[in-house]
Amino acid sequence: MADPNALYSYLGNDPQLLPHLISWTEEWGQITYRSDVNTFTDEEIQKAGYTGPYSIPSYDIKYETVNWNNETLQYDIIEKSYDELIQKFIENVDDLIYKVENLLVQFILNPTYVSNNKKTEFESYKTKLSDIKENLPKTREEIVNFSWPEIPEYDRLSSITIDTIVSGFSTCINTNELNMIMLANDLDLNYLHSDDQDIIMAAGDEALKKNTQSCQ
Repeated sequence: MADPNALYSYLGNDPQLLPHLISWTEEWGQITYRSDVNTFTDEEIQKAGYTGPYSIPSYDIKYETVNWNNETLQYDIIEKSYDELIQKFIENVDDLIYKVENLLVQFILNPTYVSNNKKTEFESYKTKLSDIKENLPKTREEIVNFSWPEIPEYDRLSSITIDTIVSGFSTCINTNELNMIMLANDLDLNYLHSDDQDIIMAAGDEALKKNTQSCQ
């Protein structure tokens, strides 16, 4: 029987889900129709010009593409060229440089998030990115095996600040009030240490859950 959730190729074209109506011409010239994909037999879909089923193979989307080959009736995994990869590589570097430059400005405008030592780490991170931009990988293999510098973590919030935020979340509140509590404490979730993000997001989710239950 045909699999209604699988991919089939019609006359060698890119595989798609089977339609709910198929037809074929019998040897004596009569056109036969079948409806309801759940009832198609293997023989019927073959008569209607379909082959399959096919599965898209697993591949590394960063470095490979997958294309349907209508001659061999199979999927081919094709490595992305150096030119394709280096273009994306440069875009990634530029994006990271842009983000860290904005962070450094944010640190100057609002010193809540990081200490002076941490600012130095981010400055060093920016320098590493600039060095990468000046010394790009020369081969595809170098791009694939490239080891990116790890972005520094933000400073952890003090336990007092965390307790203040979590306590503020303990009342019956909505999303706007959650944001107001963060703003009142001069904090932006995007600029917090990942551990502090997890604590605050968990507290916020719990507060919203209680709010929903109490308002039912």
